Amino acid sequence: MRPIAEINPESELQQLLDTKFGLAERGDYYALIGVSMTADQEAIDQAWSGLVRLLNDRRLAEDDMVARRDRVRKVLVRAYAVLSNPTRRAVYHRKLQKKESERKTERVLLADDGDLGLSKADTAELLFASACRRLTAGDYREAERLLARAADAQPERVKYRLKLAETVRANRYTRSDDDRLALVRRHLETACSAAPYAPSVRIVVGFIEREEPHH
Repeated sequence: MRPIAEINPESELQQLLDTKFGLAERGDYYALIGVSMTADQEAIDQAWSGLVRLLNDRRLAEDDMVARRDRVRKVLVRAYAVLSNPTRRAVYHRKLQKKESERKTERVLLADDGDLGLSKADTAELLFASACRRLTAGDYREAERLLARAADAQPERVKYRLKLAETVRANRYTRSDDDRLALVRRHLETACSAAPYAPSVRIVVGFIEREEPHH
C-alpha cells in the first residue's frame, strides 16, 4: 500500500476505501491488509499499522464514508487476529485452499464438456452442490442448467429432478407462467416415474399442486 502522505486527493482516498470495503466483505484477509499469503509477521504488522493509520484519516469521517470505514475497521481487527496467530492462520489457509478448489471444480463443471475424471455419481453430486450455490446467489438460469446435467447423469437420483422442478418453479423471469408450469410438471412426472412411492416425491408434488394455480 502507498504511504498515507502520497494519498492526497479525496477521490483517491475514497476509491481506496471502496476497494478495502469490497475485500472486507469478501473476507479476503491477506488482500485487505495488503500482504501476500507467504508474508511473515513483520510484514503483516507493518501493513496492518499503515492501514490503521489510513482509516484514522479525518477525511474518512465524512457521513458517506463512515459506515464503510467502520466496517473495514471491524474486519481488519478480525483479520489481524487470525493472521497473527499461527494456529488460526493455518485454519484460514485451509479454508482458502478449499474455496479455491471449489472454484476450480466449478469452472470445469460450468463447461458443458467439463470432465473431472470422476464417476457419474460423484460428478452429479458436484453439479448439484454447484447448482445450490448458484441458487443462493440468485442465478436460477445457471442453476437449472447444472441441475439438468445432474439429473441426466443420475436419473435414478430423484432429488436432482425434484430440485430442478423447484428451481424452474421459482424462476419466474425467463418463461411465461404457462411454459414454466408445464416444464415443472414434466420434471415432476419424470421424478414420479423413477420413484413413484418415494415420500420426497409425493411431498414436493403435493406442495406444488397446492401452491400453483391450475390451468
